[in-house]
Amino acid sequence: MLKEKIQALPSPLLGMIVFLILLEVPSWLIVRYMDFGLGTNADRHLYSPYRTHELNPDYQREWDTQGKKIHNRNGFRRDNSVEKRKASNVIRVIAMGTSTLYGIGVQHAHHYPLFPTLKNSETIPYFLEQFLNERLMKEGSTWRIEIINAAVTAYQTFGNVTYVLESLYEYNPDIVIFVEGHNDFYATRASNQYLNYTYGAVPLIAAINDGSPLAGLFTLSKWLGKYSHFFKLLEKVSEKGIESYASTGKRKEAEQESWPDFDYFEYAKDAFMRSYFLLKQLGKLYDFQISVFLQPEVLLEDAALLSPHDRSIFDTTLKLSEEKRRLKMKDRVAQLPKLFSQYEVPFFNTSQLAGEVNGKKDLYIDYCHLTPAGSQQAAKNIFPYLEKMIRARIRRQSRQ
Repeated sequence: MLKEKIQALPSPLLGMIVFLILLEVPSWLIVRYMDFGLGTNADRHLYSPYRTHELNPDYQREWDTQGKKIHNRNGFRRDNSVEKRKASNVIRVIAMGTSTLYGIGVQHAHHYPLFPTLKNSETIPYFLEQFLNERLMKEGSTWRIEIINAAVTAYQTFGNVTYVLESLYEYNPDIVIFVEGHNDFYATRASNQYLNYTYGAVPLIAAINDGSPLAGLFTLSKWLGKYSHFFKLLEKVSEKGIESYASTGKRKEAEQESWPDFDYFEYAKDAFMRSYFLLKQLGKLYDFQISVFLQPEVLLEDAALLSPHDRSIFDTTLKLSEEKRRLKMKDRVAQLPKLFSQYEVPFFNTSQLAGEVNGKKDLYIDYCHLTPAGSQQAAKNIFPYLEKMIRARIRRQSRQ
């Protein structure tokens, strides 16, 4: 009967159905190989009208997250949801930063081995919360610490200012910490962060303003990608086209720069320090303290203290970056304490992990992203500084 119904179909319609099947089957195979599915579940980020992109609460992928959601309904890197109103015995810390704090893995094995995104129980904020609460419970304290992982991959400091203004202040944090470095502190040239940012909604808006057909193709395929693997594949292809369309010129310009010398303090003022200055003022307005911690970076480590695995990561990174980059990075790091002191923003260099474990653990999965053991060690490095801030906050609130 089915055969008769198919034969009864008009030839053009039958041909179209066959054509769509021929498109859909290979597209299904490619999309499945890419670990994507229909709709937006497999998209780590959604476009944001205010901060270019934000974490997708529905994000999950079979290989990367073992099919589990790793962002909560608030858009944080956390399993359980967070109420804006906190309990009276809770000190709330919001941890902000980029992919290292977020706990991303190696998604494309161009130079480093593949590694899935860390579980929520393997990130720096998770270990910090655990260490701090264990300390307080051993002392018999009724105070509890809640650390919200508000990191978003690919952010620069100006994105954090917008994030605080947009929604984070509503969560009434007592302390906001920033685990930063790679995306901001080691720039190759003086630049305006806003004008040189090429992630999230920025290239899409550039394509729309320029009237590029890629923008229309992407929007249409994103809509139909909820129902068709072919259009899901087309969505991803057009998205890549938009990214390269808006950023190729800027990337080429940046690549031509070979770590030139420039006034680092002037660069910092016009780039990330103005963001921290604004965040400090927002802290006065909304009654939270801020503190900046320098994120780990394999090129800042003493290679002799690394495990064999991490030494291979070090060697690969050095080969890709050249010794000149490593020396420039170290020069920047040496200037950071004085720079932050000038703006009276607390700063702590917690960028080196290997000395504490002396080759006994694998800490890195690439140039700055960490294994679960690396996240745990980074949390241990941050712990004593954050503990002092928390104890001061507890004393203050106990007197009120």
